[in-house]
Amino acid sequence: MVQTVSMVRVMIASPGDVPQERHLVRSVIDEWNAVHALDRGVILHPVGWDTHASPAMGERAQAIITKQILRDCDLLVAIFWTRLGSPTGVAASGTVEEIEEHLGAGRPAMLYFSSAPAHPDSIDPVNYAALKAFKAQCRDRGLIHEYDDLAKFKADFGRHLAQTIIRNFPARTAVAPDSEDEPQWPAVATLSVDAHMLLDTAVREDGSVMKISTLGGTHVQAGRTTLTREGGGARDEARWIAAVTELIDNDLVEDRAGKGEVFFVTHHGYRIADALGSSDPKRPNEEVSPKFLATRYAPGDCAWVNKFDIFERQDEGWTHYPGPRTGGNAYRETPNGGQTLTEYLMVRPDARPVPMN
Repeated sequence: MVQTVSMVRVMIASPGDVPQERHLVRSVIDEWNAVHALDRGVILHPVGWDTHASPAMGERAQAIITKQILRDCDLLVAIFWTRLGSPTGVAASGTVEEIEEHLGAGRPAMLYFSSAPAHPDSIDPVNYAALKAFKAQCRDRGLIHEYDDLAKFKADFGRHLAQTIIRNFPARTAVAPDSEDEPQWPAVATLSVDAHMLLDTAVREDGSVMKISTLGGTHVQAGRTTLTREGGGARDEARWIAAVTELIDNDLVEDRAGKGEVFFVTHHGYRIADALGSSDPKRPNEEVSPKFLATRYAPGDCAWVNKFDIFERQDEGWTHYPGPRTGGNAYRETPNGGQTLTEYLMVRPDARPVPMN
């Protein structure tokens, strides 16, 4: 099956003294693509002067780099350690010129500064002083990030990258192969029980999800309800952190402050929560036989609804029919041209229950 995706070009900007960080940025991007590209319909493509610029004459070197690669980039990641770089005649360095050009186009940029120790003989005092001045200017203009070792840089950048992609580059809605207008059902069939419970609890309370890390561990809560168990240990924390990540990756919650701690249910998340119904583990969605009959209502008052059409039916007042064993939403799986079609049994808004004998 051919899937259409959006490409986000990520410019890696830096002087020449951070080759390990440049490699780690590419590694993190590769990991993001492996996990998220197909689900979100977005693929990240790393770009840099060291891999994408080619020899050319007639203009300043930095102007050529800007024309060849920077102007087509959607996101810029800049990294500094002991050097700012060499002046270009327009800016204090090539990296600085790239940052200003990118920001001037209204595109997002992520700036990182290393505080790792460096051998004194490797530091150019004049260049280092210029770097410190530029760093101070950046603090006044926005939010930068500092790190002191490569492991921390990789972990922090991985988290920041995911947050930035979610905020700035919405997931592309996949298209069903038989229709150019029919959107794919988003995340419902594959949402885990924990993620469903977390979403449902947040919706029933104040719409917030919190993931707070302290010296005592990580605590996950929805509204006023704490999901992580006291004394549950690392396994329990990992369970609920994974649930939060699942909601983020499916655009069901959003991080408005960008700190990775407090999230809010999105409009999309509320609609998914309505479609899924209660997360009560005693009433999970229930698969029934393809020939299942809705005995609570007269024939014609219920209908099997393709999962793509559930939102529209809900807007018209239709409700889910409960399964006979769990009371959760009844659904069936039927073969359809080599694929499996998921349909939910729904009740018309004007339906009247059949009297019980």
